[in-house]
Amino acid sequence: MRVQRVKSATIRGIGYDAPSGLLWIEYRGLPGGHLYREVPRHVFDDIMQAAPIDRYANFVLRDYPCDYRAHFPETTAPHSC
Repeated sequence: MRVQRVKSATIRGIGYDAPSGLLWIEYRGLPGGHLYREVPRHVFDDIMQAAPIDRYANFVLRDYPCDYRAHFPETTAPHSC
C-alpha cells in the first residue's frame, strides 16, 4: 500500500489497497494511524476528491470497521478506534 500525502489540516497521508478494501490514514501530530476495513474503491476516490478532505473522511468513514495502529499496518496488533 502506497501512502499519498494530502493537503489537510489534520490528515498527513492516505493509503488504499483495492483488493483488500483497506484504507490507512495517518493523522498529523499523532503516531501511527487508523486502518479502516471493507472500504469500497469509490469511497477512497470520493475522499481524495473532497474539500476539505479531513471533514469528509471523518464523516464517511465512521461506519467502517477501524483499528488504531502504532505503525504501518503489517507491524503491530490493532487497538479499536
